[in-house]
Amino acid sequence: MKCYIYQKRISGMKCPKCKKPSGLQTKRTFANGRTVKRERYCRKCKSRFVTVEQFQVDMEAYSLAALELKDSVVSQRDNLSQQLEVYRDLFRTLGKAIKEAGK
Repeated sequence: MKCYIYQKRISGMKCPKCKKPSGLQTKRTFANGRTVKRERYCRKCKSRFVTVEQFQVDMEAYSLAALELKDSVVSQRDNLSQQLEVYRDLFRTLGKAIKEAGK
């Protein structure tokens, strides 16, 4: 039984000189994966060029997530405060009942 592996090359970059598809020669990652440097070559005119990608963090999305988390924490804190008051009242009532039973 023979096994064949086909690899389709998809190139999104075109040569800046002749506008034909380019190939990837090397790829290097910097700054904890937030910057990618690719050395490319043109298959048609044989020129070489470099592309650099820098990934940025969407601070607005992080801010919204932080606000949602804060609202959730505040809501849980309020629920716990209410439960604490219920238990305090229960223990006060229980303490009074124990004192009266001991008399």
